[in-house]
Amino acid sequence: MTLTFDFTPAVQAPALLAPSVHQRLLECRNHVDIEAVKVAPIDPEHAGGEDILRVYGVAPEAAGNCLIVQARRGTQTTTAVCLVPVGYRADLNAVARRHLQAQRISMAPMEQAVTDSGQEYGSITAIGLPEQWPVLVAEQFATSPAIIIGSGLRRSKLQVPFEALLTLSRGQIVPGLARPAC
Repeated sequence: MTLTFDFTPAVQAPALLAPSVHQRLLECRNHVDIEAVKVAPIDPEHAGGEDILRVYGVAPEAAGNCLIVQARRGTQTTTAVCLVPVGYRADLNAVARRHLQAQRISMAPMEQAVTDSGQEYGSITAIGLPEQWPVLVAEQFATSPAIIIGSGLRRSKLQVPFEALLTLSRGQIVPGLARPAC
């Protein structure tokens, strides 16, 4: 079974976006072609990354998983984001930990990630997150003209041009962040 996305400009469909995602699009309208950022409704049952590859036929380097992590150094904890291609693993213990200058790093508890992001579990996206959260982006995305990522809501997905993604997420490319899962 292969489904297709029915994309429309995201800024024109705020009901398909988490409020923080819509707000970030509006904030960046003078710096990004926000009309190029698209949103499509999906079946929430197929919101997971592997389903996006299988059901919608998206290539792994064009679909992203957003991981919320906590990096600790002494008594200080920093929440950060790792955006990696579906089917890849984030190298948290070496690359992300070193980049964030942390002693330890781990996945953020699900409930805390949902509460702090204001987005739905299974569709948290790198856009519209708290400004102080560093966003680390896997280098594999640099070869894709656009990336399919969460919209902050399980019932839709965003298609974002790569350069717009970096601006909207305040992200930075981190070489070596993602490695094939197998």
